[in-house]
Amino acid sequence: MSKKGNPVVTLESPFRSGDNFTRSKRSTLVTCVPIDYLRMRFPRMVYNAADGRMRKHLSAAFSTKALLEQEDIVQGCIDKFMHRLGSEGDQETGLNMIKEFEMLAFDILGEMAFGESFGNMEAGKPHPWIELITEHIFYITVLDNLRRFTWLEKLGRIVLSKLIGSVRQKHSQYSRDKVFRRLKNKTTRRDFMRHLIDRANDQSISREEMTTHASALIIAGGETLATYLAGVLVHLLQNSLLFAKLQQEVRSRYSNVDKIKAIPAQQLPYPLAVIQEGLGIWAPGSQGFPRLSPGAFVGGDYIPAGTECYTSAWAITHDECYFHASFEFKPERWLDADCTDVKEASQPFSRGPWGCLDKNFAYMEMCLIIAEMKFLSDCELLNNNLE
Repeated sequence: MSKKGNPVVTLESPFRSGDNFTRSKRSTLVTCVPIDYLRMRFPRMVYNAADGRMRKHLSAAFSTKALLEQEDIVQGCIDKFMHRLGSEGDQETGLNMIKEFEMLAFDILGEMAFGESFGNMEAGKPHPWIELITEHIFYITVLDNLRRFTWLEKLGRIVLSKLIGSVRQKHSQYSRDKVFRRLKNKTTRRDFMRHLIDRANDQSISREEMTTHASALIIAGGETLATYLAGVLVHLLQNSLLFAKLQQEVRSRYSNVDKIKAIPAQQLPYPLAVIQEGLGIWAPGSQGFPRLSPGAFVGGDYIPAGTECYTSAWAITHDECYFHASFEFKPERWLDADCTDVKEASQPFSRGPWGCLDKNFAYMEMCLIIAEMKFLSDCELLNNNLE
């Protein structure tokens, strides 16, 4: 979609539900990366029956009941994060919050997927595996963009394909080692892996499938959460009135940080509006999931057979046709009943059969982290010239 042309955007169409739109094999994400990695990198996409099994295996882990059981695990990681902000954040050089959020996100996922943290908060630096994952994502993104330039694509395949394969192998082996160690641990705590172990006990899932599922959670939920939190924090700190309003609502609701719980926190109007606005203006996963048109109409426009198409979450939420002042951070739009913005156009977690499985878990993380930061911390930007 481009402002220079006629945007083909629709919220209700065969393309949305995926009917007859097959997976694109032209994308570098598909042609250069083995399908097992794609399942880990993009768990929202259902490529075949095996991926349907994955969603079935993990669905119980993201139920409301399961999330309530898991909240204490997440809370423990956030407590360490807040302690680090309190002890290290008053330095003249400040803290690189992108890195801090990244360390927190992966510590949470380590606890949930493998039963043990990566130890980022204690070490004060990212675990080497995190750097491996972020490096891998970067190279694949570069390679996918290079395919738009024929000669650069060929060069990119030569230079990067072996490197990506090597990184993927290291990631897979590390995941296997982590899963093996978690299986040896007889703890009964209800993390994500506990639900997979229950299925392994009745032989409905193999150890290799468990490894793939755990790896998917690490890749899909780490960098995305960190990117989102960093973006929201910057927007809040660039507008002192918004920051003060959010802080006031959280502090007036709670007398003690220990009383902040995920479900009640999600019912606070302004924090929830901030979260929703952040997901729209700073979508952590803006890339669409490419599909091939069979030759069909999308939003009244005919898309020829073989055309690769997808919906970009970022493009829609930055289109004035759907959101006024679309490049401005305006949480109030989600609270104003008279606002004419097409709010249902914002689908950062996708929808339908490709909807993000861990949406509820992501909301729990975002609500707890944002609420506790605004309750305990007074933050400011060291560099006010950020664009």
